[in-house]
Order: sequence, then C-alpha cells, then structure tokens
Amino acid sequence: MVQSQAKQEPQYTLDTECLEKDAPTHITIKTERSEYCDYLYEKYGVVKKWEGSYAALKEVYKEKKCLFVSVEKNYRILRNFNITIGSEFIQTNETIKENIGDYLKKSNDLYTTLQTICTEIGTLKSKMKVLREQACKLEACRDDSCNKTQWEILSGEQSALDENSKSRTTYPTSCTDTKKFFNKLICMPKSLAKDADSLFKSSADVKGIHVFTNLGTLEPMRVKLAELAIKLNNHMQDSMKLRETDLKTVEEDLTKTIKESAKSNVSRFSSRSDFEGVKKALNIMCCIESKCDCIKDVQCESPNDDAQRLAECEAKICDICGKVKTVYCPEKNPQQRRQETQQEA
Repeated sequence: MVQSQAKQEPQYTLDTECLEKDAPTHITIKTERSEYCDYLYEKYGVVKKWEGSYAALKEVYKEKKCLFVSVEKNYRILRNFNITIGSEFIQTNETIKENIGDYLKKSNDLYTTLQTICTEIGTLKSKMKVLREQACKLEACRDDSCNKTQWEILSGEQSALDENSKSRTTYPTSCTDTKKFFNKLICMPKSLAKDADSLFKSSADVKGIHVFTNLGTLEPMRVKLAELAIKLNNHMQDSMKLRETDLKTVEEDLTKTIKESAKSNVSRFSSRSDFEGVKKALNIMCCIESKCDCIKDVQCESPNDDAQRLAECEAKICDICGKVKTVYCPEKNPQQRRQETQQEA
C-alpha cells in the first residue's frame, strides 16, 4: 500500500510588499504594529501548541480506545460466562443434591424391603424344610411293607390276591384320587423346598446387587462437585468485579482523554481564528495605503466639496452588520436572508 502523505501544515506569512513611510502617522502605526507582531508570534505559538496537543491526543485516544474495547470484551466474556455457565452450574448442583437425596431415600427403602423379603423367605425356607421332612416321613411310611395294607386301604389299590379273589373289596368313589393326592403330599413339599431355596438365594443375590451399587458414594461426589462449583463461581465473581473496576478506570481515563481532545480541537480552531484576525489586522497596519481603499481623499478646493472621507467604510461596516444578523439563522434559506438584508438596508 502507498503510504498517505503527511498533512501539510498551514503556512502563516505576512505580506512583505509594504512601503515604509517616515510620516508621523506611519511612525505611530509602526510603533503599534511592533506590539501586534509580538502578539502575532505569541498567537502563532498558541496555534502550534493546540495543533500538537490535538495530534498527540488523537493517537492517545486511539490507544486508549483499543484498551477500553479489550477490557470491555474481557469483562463481557466473564459476565456472560457467570450469568450462563456459573448460574447454571450452581442450579444444576442444587438439583443434583435433591435428586441424590431422593435416590438415597428410595435406595434405603428398597434395601429395607429386600431385607424383609429375604428374612421372610428364610422363614419360608425353614418351614418348607419341616414340610419336606414330613413328606419324607410320609413316603417312608408308604414304602414300608408293614404299612402295605393300610396303604392299599387308603389308596384304594387292589392287591393281586384281591384281584383274583371272588370277594373283591369295593371302595367308595370319593377315594378314587387318594393315591394321586398322597403323591402330591410327598412330591410337592420337595418341589416347594427347592423353590424356597431358589427364592432365598435369589433374594440374597438381589440384596447383594443392591449393596454393590452403593448409591451412598454419590453423596461425597456431589459434595465435592458442590465445593468445586462454589470455588468456580467465587473465582468468576472476583474476576468479574476486578474487570469491572478495571473497566471503570479505563472508561474514566478514556472519557478524560476525549474531553481533552475535544478541548484541544476547539482551542485549535479558536486560536487559529485569533491568529488569523491578528494577522489580517497586522497586514492592514503594514500595508495601510493599499488595504484601506475605502478611505477617500478630499481636496477641499471649494466649500461645496464633500468632506466625508469615511462614508464608504461606514457602508461596508453596515453591510457586515446586516450579514451578522442573518448568519446565525439556519432555519432561513439564503434567498430569504438576502431579502431581509435588502429590506433592512
């Protein structure tokens, strides 16, 4: 890229084509002019001071503006992080605390229920053991040869002798299923005992699985998480307050620089205006013969000659007065201003 050329500083020079006169009027003007020359150089120094101050403050303003934007961005990131992540983290931990408390309560209730079931099944297993022993005794009695006759009577079974005998024993019809019933009394307690043993082992396994899950370990983890969340939130709060203080300091510094820059800018133009006014006045004093063309010479050769030498200067001053009256009325258009000026003239 082609670098832009530096801005040319305005050159302030006086008109040099002036004729020095030895007349008393010119000597008086020269004396007064020397004071204006000193005043002009003083005003020129003031102009250069405010121009240099404004140029320097512009660079300072750029640097401080970048610093302010950077600090503000940093603060905004921390603030948004604290509002979203920090608040969400704290609230999430509170919700987790409630849920874990509910889980632990349900887990304890479940453990109590499983313990009760396991105890009851243990009692059932003991009773099934007694029932199985009784069934075994019944089976032993059935298979005992001494009880063969009683078994045939109870079961309604016919012996080979009775089947070949002419006089067969007749049993009531209600005893037809007696054998089947006795078989169930012998068989079912064994099966029920096995079922009770299976239930007891299963209930013990389920209780062991519940103990193995150990939901109680969630609470220490939750407490540790809560501590970390509080530390993180406090760290973000402290960082945000620190950045907020830095932002306020940088903002005050930037505001101060803007005010100084505005003051330098206005002072730059006002001092330049004063300088230009003194410069023009000095040019008029230096070249009075060529500049003051509104003064007319009067010959006074006869009494009827007009002796009003400054009439044209007075007219020019009046013209300036008319312009000043309308120059600060922005709501009026130029044509309307001219009409009003002409009417007043």
